[in-house]
Amino acid sequence: MKRRDLFFAARPKHWVKNLFVFLPLIFGQKLFVYPYNVRTLVVFALFSLAASGTYLLNDLIDLGADRFHRTKRLRPLAAGHISRSSAAWTCAAVPPGGRDRTFGVSHRKALRQGLLGLLKRIS
Repeated sequence: MKRRDLFFAARPKHWVKNLFVFLPLIFGQKLFVYPYNVRTLVVFALFSLAASGTYLLNDLIDLGADRFHRTKRLRPLAAGHISRSSAAWTCAAVPPGGRDRTFGVSHRKALRQGLLGLLKRIS
């Protein structure tokens, strides 16, 4: 597995949707005010992280059907560039980390929640 494949599996082209978090700064005329713009940039990154993990989980669940789909078969997971176990570990750690860090939860607790969620899903 290459990092490049994992990056494209995260669907970075969809991150543009998370730019909505900057709207309050734009309308409040605080886009260039230091503490607000940095915090909003962090929220943008965490939202993107959470969305990417969700996309990866969806690809993992729909793997069988995606392999026969005309365009989805080219995605890194369906094409076999990323192993199922790597995808499972990534989607277990990434969405909770993105969601929980947004609310100030520690990385360790977020990872634990993600792994517990994965184990519940498997069993």
